[in-house]
Amino acid sequence: RRMSTNGIRRPPFEILFHDGDLIALSKPANVLSTPGREMRIKPVSRADEWATAISELCLLKRQQLTTEVYDNAMEVLRNQAKVVPRQKPKFLAFLERVAKIKDQFVKEQIWDDLTKLDSDLHAVDTSSLPSELYSAADFARDVCGQSIHHVHRLDQETSGLILFAKSTLAASELARQFRDREV
Repeated sequence: RRMSTNGIRRPPFEILFHDGDLIALSKPANVLSTPGREMRIKPVSRADEWATAISELCLLKRQQLTTEVYDNAMEVLRNQAKVVPRQKPKFLAFLERVAKIKDQFVKEQIWDDLTKLDSDLHAVDTSSLPSELYSAADFARDVCGQSIHHVHRLDQETSGLILFAKSTLAASELARQFRDREV
């Protein structure tokens, strides 16, 4: 996957391991592990971004041929966008409880459609970030082409191995391993 940098020089990260669950990088000294919050303040809250993604998905699906069950779910999501959970298990339970959807395939399809659209709408564009603000997490996200989960951090001055999970499940397992000092 080719990453556009608009001619900006990036820190030299080395990919040590990459599979379906995680990516391990060699982080050089004097490079951020994760994006600095003060440099990326968004004027819109994450809850508002999620509500926007729900609204956009409703509009998109209204223009397509979908099942009645899917259409009803879209209506429920649109009407309750501010309280729709952003974690998959809670989201699926919400669809079953509030939208009365029992079909697991339909619930999973709605989750997949919504999270992909949300990611597309609200991805951070790192192509124009100055090199001093480009973090290991930015590099991992750019390489993976998806959102990643921070498992641990290294101080900016510290070089070493840093891991990022590619799913919530992998992040939970790695966090447990760190907590139990297995890693």
